[in-house]
Amino acid sequence: MVEEGRRGTILVVDDNVAFRESTAEILELAGYEVVQAVDREDAVARLRPGNFDILLLDLGVDLGGLEVLDQAGSVPAVIVVSGVGQAEPDPRVSAFLSKPLDPRRLLSEVGRYMGGDPVA
Repeated sequence: MVEEGRRGTILVVDDNVAFRESTAEILELAGYEVVQAVDREDAVARLRPGNFDILLLDLGVDLGGLEVLDQAGSVPAVIVVSGVGQAEPDPRVSAFLSKPLDPRRLLSEVGRYMGGDPVA
């Protein structure tokens, strides 16, 4: 849960530039701080304890999106996104969303793990 008065920070990881940028825009317009990563290596390089409140991870990034979780420190919430179906259950994954994303569902899931509405 995000501290009161602080906007949550989300790392969006997807190798599809159009999807990544449109998802980041939706989140930014809702008041969240967003950092984008283009692949698994980029994501792992950016993930440090306390840097992000949510990791929004494309399951297919570099054909092994969940490997980011093996190589990175802990993140309070991990939302996995996929256009090819749902992965096997993983206790590190907080939620699963299918592509194409419904912006309302995305914001609902993010808000759930941030502890409510984004701070303006």
